[in-house]
This record gives sequence, C-alpha cells and structure tokens, in this order.
Amino acid sequence: MAKRLADFHRGDSKSWPVRFDYDVNGSTIVFRMSKTLEQLEPDLEVLLSITESTSVVFVVITAEMSAALDVGSYFSEHRIKTATGQVTTFLSQRISVLPTLPKGVAVF
Repeated sequence: MAKRLADFHRGDSKSWPVRFDYDVNGSTIVFRMSKTLEQLEPDLEVLLSITESTSVVFVVITAEMSAALDVGSYFSEHRIKTATGQVTTFLSQRISVLPTLPKGVAVF
C-alpha cells in the first residue's frame, strides 16, 4: 500500500507509487484532497482506471493541478474500487500544500 506522502509546494509536480500485494487489473484508484471533511466536492481528485495486470500504480499530480490548490492543510485519502465492486480506503492523512518561492529566488 502507499506510504505517507510528503508535503509539497504549490505548482510542483508530484508522483508516487502505490504497491499492492495482488493484481489490481480492473480496479479504479481514487486519490482525493479536501480542505474540510464536510466538502461534497474535493479540491483535487485523481482517478486511475487500471486496464492491465499490475501490482504497482503511480498517482500523478501535475504542476497545473497543484497550482490550482490554495496553500494550506488538506485531508487526503487513497481508495481502491475493485473489479468486484469492493471499495476500500487504504490511506488517509493530512498533507500540506506549501507556498512557492517568489520569482527570481533560487534555492540550491
């Protein structure tokens, strides 16, 4: 399953592997981020439909997707819906979107 995600900067791309102990072909992986638990719609949602035999899936947030998020703390969750319809949340955590540095500032 997924390990804890690190905080990231607004406007950065981010990807991470999610490993399973079984083949997830035919499943859908859902990653969501929301500012509050009461929100009906998440601030960010990534859906991955798995159409081949695999036990490792990469979740990707593009730079454009993260740039659309406000700086702050979010609730996040990973879920899998198997081909048989079983839905399981396998990782929930808080994750922070950090501000980007002003233009012209370089960090090495």
